[in-house]
Amino acid sequence: MELLNAGAAFDPSNYDRVIELGARALALSPTRPQIYYSMAQARIAQDRPREGADLLEKAVALAPQVGEAHWNLGAAYGFAGDREGMAREFALAEQFGFTLDNPQRLNRYLIVYSKLRDYAGMAAVLERYVRLTSVTAADTTAWARLAALYKELGDFDKSEQALRKAVELDSRLRPEAEQFLQLLRASSSAAGQE
Repeated sequence: MELLNAGAAFDPSNYDRVIELGARALALSPTRPQIYYSMAQARIAQDRPREGADLLEKAVALAPQVGEAHWNLGAAYGFAGDREGMAREFALAEQFGFTLDNPQRLNRYLIVYSKLRDYAGMAAVLERYVRLTSVTAADTTAWARLAALYKELGDFDKSEQALRKAVELDSRLRPEAEQFLQLLRASSSAAGQE
């Protein structure tokens, strides 16, 4: 089923095949969370996130102390428009060890918030990430992203602070940072004139 999900970008009918095979697999092994997860992935990819969430609820019921299971359910709730459910499941994910302390998990959260066009959510995740981790010169991307998000949110002071932190960690960013600051000041001036 995983290969069919992965190959569905080339043949969307694979998603239906995942559901078909998943139903058969559940008849043989109804207590295997991975089956529900694969089927949910297919439904979400078919833009049927509520059905995906229903399947993930069953996976979470089978493995209620697995943080990643709660994270997956939270993402499905978000895609289905249930922001409260998303927040609740994301909190449970962290409670059960799926913490926001590495770049891979950060990117997973950012993908969800990006698809939802929730810039405030993205900024909140990045803020927590930079507090939880020791961001080094090798990972100044978090600060640069935060600067861009604050700009989108209209918080130009925080945007400039995040940008300065990125340059402090990696001085090679200075030329790009100067260009961004010019745009930021222009945006700030334009916002002040409205």
